[in-house]
Amino acid sequence: MPRWQKWLLGAMLGFIPVFFILILPLYVRYYITSTLRVPKKQLLSVPQLINLVSTDDSNTTYPVVIGGTQFQIPSGFTPTWVDLHLAIFRNSNRRIARTIAIASLPQPRTISFSATGLVGWFVSTDMLEFLDSTLWATYHPVKMLCKAHFFVSEAINSQVFEAKWGPQYRGYIFPTSGNTGYIGRIFNVEGKGYFEFSLFDEFSPVSLREWVNLAMRIKPPFGKGKSEKVVRKPEPSLAETLVMAEEEKLQDKAISISLNAFYRTRNPQWLIPAAKVVANRGFHQELINLYRRYSARTKRDKQAKQLWQDLFSTAAKKLVKIEIDPQMEMNELVIYCRSLTERAIRKVKLRITVFDKEIGHAFVTTLFDQSILHCTEEQAIRISPPKGISVRTATAIGFQVEDLQLD
Repeated sequence: MPRWQKWLLGAMLGFIPVFFILILPLYVRYYITSTLRVPKKQLLSVPQLINLVSTDDSNTTYPVVIGGTQFQIPSGFTPTWVDLHLAIFRNSNRRIARTIAIASLPQPRTISFSATGLVGWFVSTDMLEFLDSTLWATYHPVKMLCKAHFFVSEAINSQVFEAKWGPQYRGYIFPTSGNTGYIGRIFNVEGKGYFEFSLFDEFSPVSLREWVNLAMRIKPPFGKGKSEKVVRKPEPSLAETLVMAEEEKLQDKAISISLNAFYRTRNPQWLIPAAKVVANRGFHQELINLYRRYSARTKRDKQAKQLWQDLFSTAAKKLVKIEIDPQMEMNELVIYCRSLTERAIRKVKLRITVFDKEIGHAFVTTLFDQSILHCTEEQAIRISPPKGISVRTATAIGFQVEDLQLD
């Protein structure tokens, strides 16, 4: 082999480690800061370890247990969304209010990569392993790229923290979008178990200290599968909890009993006391969402179904005023609708019953399907009944709001 070929081969072999060790990391770093717009300081930062020490024990709370994990919710917060593994609370019925979201799952979601799967050679799809690998990356090009994409997708633009809940649980604390608060993703490092806790406020951003004061009260289930025998005190019945929901001083307790019984039994009728508090505190749209989601699951229980319907009807009357004027000569109905809320109303579903002597003939109609009833506005809508139903011979006309949507 000629000498110049040896020199060329040696240069090529020498360039390969220089490229992967020096040039590629610098190029990836430049790409991330220029294209993905992730600041260099944040890209090179690593999680900061903090201790969960409370500095304010004055706030009263009530417990909510999901999947064995006990969360403490401050007094006055109202559940606005309830799922099998998730609950969301707000301290006001305004659209923008301080919000708490809690979740407890058997295992965290996995990370999905592109179809090529090349990233999977360097980074695990397991959430904890992914975070442990990428959040601490400051030089590895693939891990830094994953770190940058994670920051962009989660809208993270400030310091990330790490904390421990005893020897068994460890997690990361991320700022929420717009730096309005923090969300913690906590993992069971010795087996299955994962929970999330977030606290944020778009109007008055939550400080890390405020988040810690509540997060340190969380009690996840400990142990390696052997459940300890817990002596549970007799809990109030559903009827007793419904009575509590009517008394302002006992409403937080009613929410706690209601949600804990629901997460323990998965019986949607136990959500009715919590829904009653939601209605009493003026969370009308949130009550409608709960009604839509869970009332159909209690069809076999006539009493529970009627309770759901009563709650919904009460909320609907506070949102819209409806009057029906029969036009017997023209065999038509004029429906007068007036908004009683500050939010626009669309898609009001009505079940109208036309009584002929003692026989009722019902039909369903939807108002504002293509339009909107604006704040404090009143509209008159003229409709004709379906064939076979006559307004001319009607002795009485009744109606019931079956669904309603706020814009």
